[in-house]
Amino acid sequence: MRSDDPKGPETVRPAIARGAHAPQNRNPLAVRAGERVRLGERDDEYPGWRWGVAADGRAAWVPEAWFEIDGDEGVATRDYDAREIAVEGGEAVVAGESWAGWTWVETADGRAGWVPEALVEFADEPPAAEPLPKLAAFGTSVFTETTRLALEHGAVNLGQGFPDFDGPAFVREAAEGAIRAGHNQYARPFGLPELCRAIAAHRARFYGLDYDAMEEVTVTAGATEALFATFQALLGPGDEAIVLDPAYDAYRPGIVLAGARPVAVPLRPPAFALDAEALERAVTPRTRALVLNTPHNPLGKVFARAELEAVADVCRRRGLVVISDEAYEHMVFDGTHVPIATLPGMRERTVMISSAGKTFGFTGWKIGYACAPRALTAPLRLVHQYVTFTNGTPFQHAVAEGLAAPDDYFRGFVDEYRARRDRLCAGLGRAGFDVLRPAGTYFAVVRLPDEARPADGADAVPGSDGEAFCRELPARRGVAAIPVAAFCAEAHKDAYRPYVRFAFCKRDETLDEAIRRLGVPAGDV
Repeated sequence: MRSDDPKGPETVRPAIARGAHAPQNRNPLAVRAGERVRLGERDDEYPGWRWGVAADGRAAWVPEAWFEIDGDEGVATRDYDAREIAVEGGEAVVAGESWAGWTWVETADGRAGWVPEALVEFADEPPAAEPLPKLAAFGTSVFTETTRLALEHGAVNLGQGFPDFDGPAFVREAAEGAIRAGHNQYARPFGLPELCRAIAAHRARFYGLDYDAMEEVTVTAGATEALFATFQALLGPGDEAIVLDPAYDAYRPGIVLAGARPVAVPLRPPAFALDAEALERAVTPRTRALVLNTPHNPLGKVFARAELEAVADVCRRRGLVVISDEAYEHMVFDGTHVPIATLPGMRERTVMISSAGKTFGFTGWKIGYACAPRALTAPLRLVHQYVTFTNGTPFQHAVAEGLAAPDDYFRGFVDEYRARRDRLCAGLGRAGFDVLRPAGTYFAVVRLPDEARPADGADAVPGSDGEAFCRELPARRGVAAIPVAAFCAEAHKDAYRPYVRFAFCKRDETLDEAIRRLGVPAGDV
């Protein structure tokens, strides 16, 4: 964008496209400063444009404003290289300079080029902190809004996935010991050597995967930073990344902020099975990566080996990288968690991401990690060092001890969460919900009846529309939950509107109180 041109505004400005514009192949001839172009007929439809023919035979329409006119020739005043793009009516853009009736714009999905100047409507005085148009589609997080409603109405918050109890004492005491021992300064940017070795050993112990602790393991500020850094490292303008809807709400914004476009493939209800043919159709020459989440948030689905093999087949044949979010890897109640990196030919094309916050129940510590081959780790680390650089030194010491815990810890951890799952699912069933029993994660999903009426005969909360249900639930029943449609692309929301997610990572008394408020006495659970 050439905002220094005297014909254009001094700075780029937020704007709106007044109407739709479809390109007419009016991509101007690229010229260099001082280049002579023979100018021919004028364009009656677009005043100020003429047919230009360069000395090497290239020909296209050009704006006269680019040239100093000398008879039938023009001398380019500087380098010009531009293209025309499509916009929709009402689409938010960032607009820059204008030439010969055309204005240069950039769209939220990273496209840039020319549209007719008459279509561009500038904001009068944009606020100093006006968000970028590419963020316009992403408002306040559903988790932020749910927590606000829960606090406002004193509701039991079964919306956000954080425990209301402490993690294991031996891990907490390890953190306390690290603080007392003075481990309170910056750690190695890519993770304490002790923690990186513990992560590599954990991958070998549980999955038979071999990662070089110092070269292929990176510690991040939670799994979310690992995801963000990976998106920024591996994606760019014009790229596409496939997500499987419903998708954790950090995926789409991270992809868009990298300049790429998220392409959603739905896991269709009620079975939520992978449609391998739909996945294949979604891949284009622009597709660079696929984001996989198993165990799956929000559905509680654990992908079957056959589904993962279908994903792997597409990725190997089409040359895709898999960004695998396995934050809930140790929270599997039915079936087995299979990391896609363990399948033939997939380790070298997979970034395997996980979270100590989920594995040990210390979500506020924000310790995540990514394991990947050197070719994928190097760009990820480059981004990471300019985002958080490092984090949580004493907590890294504690997580290293936690990952070395005996198998009894991990089995007991799963047993405790399975009991919480069963407790909540039984109560939700008695409250009249159709419960989709989760195979993993912190979450149970229900399908709303046409009218969600509590068992005690109190006023009904409207059913079928999960978003409306979750907005009203905190005030009317004193419980907060999350609509599954909030995790979906607009095109898929309708299919998921009847579904609502409840978190069971809570104390028994918290779950009992939520069930009581929904209409079932705690003693009956």
